[in-house]
Order: sequence, then C-alpha cells, then structure tokens
Amino acid sequence: MYLLNYYIDEISKEIIKQFPNIKSNVEEISSLIDTPKNNYGDLAIPVFKFAKELNKNPNDLSIEFQEKINLDFCKTQAVGPFVNFFFEKEKISNELLKKVDFKFENKNKRIIIEFPSPNTNKPLHIGHLRNMLLGNSVANVLEENGYEVKRLDLINDRGVHICKSMLAYQKWGNNKTPESENKKSDHFVGDFYVKYAKESDEDPKLEEEVNQMLIDWENQNKEVIDLWEKMNNWAINGMNETFKRFNIKFDKEYRESQIYKFGKEIIIDAYEKEIAYKDESGALIINLDEYKLPEKVLIRSNGTSIYVTQDIFLCKKKFEDFDNDSKLEKSIYCIGNEQETYLQQLFAILEKLSIDKDKKCYHLSYGMVELPDGNMKSRQGNVIDTDNLIEEIKEIEKKELLQRYSDLSSEELDKRSETISMSAIRFFMLKFDAKKNIVFDKNESLRFDGETGPYAQYTYSRIRSIIKKSEIKNIDKIIFKITTENDFDLIKKLLEYTDVIIRTSKDYNVARVAHYIIELSQMINEYYTKNKVIGEEKNTMESRIFLLNKSISILKRALKVLDIDVLDVM
Repeated sequence: MYLLNYYIDEISKEIIKQFPNIKSNVEEISSLIDTPKNNYGDLAIPVFKFAKELNKNPNDLSIEFQEKINLDFCKTQAVGPFVNFFFEKEKISNELLKKVDFKFENKNKRIIIEFPSPNTNKPLHIGHLRNMLLGNSVANVLEENGYEVKRLDLINDRGVHICKSMLAYQKWGNNKTPESENKKSDHFVGDFYVKYAKESDEDPKLEEEVNQMLIDWENQNKEVIDLWEKMNNWAINGMNETFKRFNIKFDKEYRESQIYKFGKEIIIDAYEKEIAYKDESGALIINLDEYKLPEKVLIRSNGTSIYVTQDIFLCKKKFEDFDNDSKLEKSIYCIGNEQETYLQQLFAILEKLSIDKDKKCYHLSYGMVELPDGNMKSRQGNVIDTDNLIEEIKEIEKKELLQRYSDLSSEELDKRSETISMSAIRFFMLKFDAKKNIVFDKNESLRFDGETGPYAQYTYSRIRSIIKKSEIKNIDKIIFKITTENDFDLIKKLLEYTDVIIRTSKDYNVARVAHYIIELSQMINEYYTKNKVIGEEKNTMESRIFLLNKSISILKRALKVLDIDVLDVM
C-alpha cells in the first residue's frame, strides 16, 4: 500500500471535492481505503461513515460515489455499501514499475541490537543459530528501512560455567591444543565442558573445586588467569569463524569479565534514594508491584553482584556509547523467551532508576529450537552444533548436485553447495514466527518445491536463464506494455515489498519477509508458466522479460535482507 499512497490520496481528494459536506480530511479518508479481497477491484472504500454524516443510505451513497468520482487512473464500481476502484493498468503500469526500485530515506535514527551473547564454554549450537540469524536479519530490515543500526555482542566469559571447562582441561587436557587434535577451537573447549559434566556425576567434589577456581579467578590467581585467557581465546576465535561464515559482524563487543563488578554504585544510589530497600538478610531489593512483577534482588546479602546488577550497568553503558547524540530510538535485546520475566523485570528496573525513562529497551523474544527427540542439553553433549549442522546439510546438497551435474568442478560444487545449504538453514530458521518453538528438519529445509530458501534461489536462477536465452540487451530501457492480466498482479506484488519492510521495521517479525519471498517466487513461476516468453513476438517478449527482470531484482533484494545469496545457475 505504501507506494500506492499517491493514488489513495488522489481518491481521497476527489471524494472531498465531490462531497464537500464530508467532514473527514484526506488522511482520515485515506485510512479507510484498503485492498479488497476476491478481486473486487484494486482498492476499495466503505461509505458507512460518510452515509452517517450525510444522512444517506450507504448503498445509495456508494452509487453516488460511482457517478461523481472522475479520475483518469481508475474506474469505480458500487457494490452494496462499498466503492471499488479498478486501476487503468495501461496508464499507470510504467509509473508504478519506476517506484518498485524505491530507496528508503535516511531516518537519521539509530537502533542498537544485542545478540547472540554466547558463553565461552562451548561452541555455538542451533539455539544460538536462531538467535544470530534473527538478530542479524532484524538489523538488515532496519538498515533497508533507512535506520543506522549497531550490532552489539555481550560475551559471557566468566563464571562457574566457564570454570567447568577450565577445570576439566586442567585435570584431563594433558596440554593438548585445538591444533594438536585437529579440531575447531570452540569445539575443543566445549568437549571439556561435556567432560566435566560426566565426571562430576561420578565425583560431586568437583563442584567444590570449580567454586574454588572461580574464587581464584576473581582473586587474579596467575595460573588460573593464564588458563582462562588461553581457553577464552580458543572459544572466541572459534565462534568468530562461525560468525564470519554467516556474514555477521559486530560494531562493538562487551565482555562480562570487564563489566561484572560495575553496577553496584547505581544500586547503592537507588537504595539511598529509597527506590530499593534492604531486607533482613542485608540484600538490596527493588519492589516491582506497580508493574505486576515479582520483586528483584539487586545485590546479595554478602554484597556480591548478580546478573541484573551487571545488566543495569550495561544498559547505561550502551546508552552512553550510542545515545550521546540523541539519535537512539530503540535498544533491542535478542534473547530466548525463557528469559521473558527477567527482561520484564530488568526493563521495569531501568525505568524506575530513570536509566530508560523513555522505554527504549525492547525484548526480541524467540522460541527454542528442539531436536526431533526433545530439548538440547549442552552439558550432556546432546546438541546440534551450528558448524556440524552446516556440514551435514552441505554434504546432502553436494550429493544432490552431483546427481544432476556430474561434471561440476570441485570449486563450483563447493560454492553451490555452500550457497544453497546456507540458504536452506537461514530460511528455515526465519520463516516461522520467532516466538514459537521449532524442530529443525534438514531434509525439509533443502526442498526445491516447498517454502524454502532453495526454492526462491531456484526461481531466481530459472528466470536468469530465461533472460539470458532471450538475448535481449539494455532491458532497463524497454518501454513496458501490459500484455496479459497477470502483469498487473505481479506489479502489485512487487510494490508490496516496501510495505513488508516498513511493517517489519515496526514489529521485527522477519517471518513476514520470508513469506513475501515465497509468495513472490510462486507468482513469478506461475507468471512464466502461464505466459510464453521466448518465441513470442518482439514487443510482447521484451515487456515480459522487462517485468521478469524487475521481479527477480526485488526477489534478490528481499533474499539479501535474510542474508541469502542467489546463484545464476543452480
């Protein structure tokens, strides 16, 4: 609808011109105009509101609308209490096609988004994968809509869970390295996290040793710190390799080890201002009754800080780093839905402490990714690691490609299988409502005839092949002519792209982009199936090639928002 606003406004102005007693302004009338279902016109407006103002029967008034409204770009038809508008397609098709390549204006606004916030005791698993694909795609949507976006990552690199990997390596590592074991460095660290879990089931005393190691770390014991730095670097370097493969780059990284001590001053100040209170044990607590949320401990009775203490400081720090010029509009936290209550408490606290009095913080919540036989458990090694998933799907795709193209070079085989498998993973993860739990289906994700990334890629490459076969040059200079009733349906679908981006920029539902990609792909394939291109007379073939070329340019643009690359040949 966004790129049809000109015509909607013109219809509204004509209504006011022909019916001066109507009290509504252009904006109010425009808000009533919508796209009708069942092919009842291109636009439609109900007349109930105007009939009441003018004291007329709605059915009679719609006939009056039909008789009096005179616009050169559309015809009108009264149907009961509605007026339907049918575009004069020949007159406006070229004008609309020029708008398809619409560029979003620079809003001079900034949005920050934090994801995926991994721990440095294990590699990125399939749950992290959904987080980072969701976070990065939302960032892409916002950038497409003209926002300045900053991608942030909080690396959780301290705590008992980190010490578990460290203790296991100290006891059973035997000075091995990722290089000596020919293993990706974050997977190497993760193996020792699993090793600890198995050994601690047999020897409960290991828990005491882990807690002592954490104390030693906080006391800056040199041996422990050296081990921590070595294993931390292994974990982070390995994760960065995965981020690079998914084309994810961060504008700023925060590390828990560098900020965990901060925040106490903020809490103590809140206590002195009687925003927080001290209970009988000496813990500092904040009451959240006005938000209908449970109260939250801010500092333990022994004076130590907890996650919320750190998160309060981190929010303040992020605002200092990215809102120093008052451009920040939103601070998004991409975090799983199991943290829903905690994030509600955190945001309420930030508001009470006047750190986020404008309510800029937003929880981008998402559901869990499950194995076919249930939930994942990292400590048991019962997970699907992101790197392993990519390789599994890539191997499946390689076999499929070799069955179709036995003469592919190894380089081309690797390129195509990588591009298609990454498309399969990304699209499957993003096509579902983010708040729902999903079960990842490898075979379903790779289908070329379903709601998948490879299907959209196939659509693109198929049309590229047709365009190449046509041997038409300077396609952008072709003067387009309507050749079939299907033309205008496809044009309207292309125009929807801007609405998809604008709406997704408001609610961050990137599944909408995925659904648009499938709908557009289906329309492109249907158009080509119904309308002959190669071999048609020159003007008809040129117009259809022009429209198909414009269609796949929007398809490619939409796929890029999900970080999916296209292939000229599948």
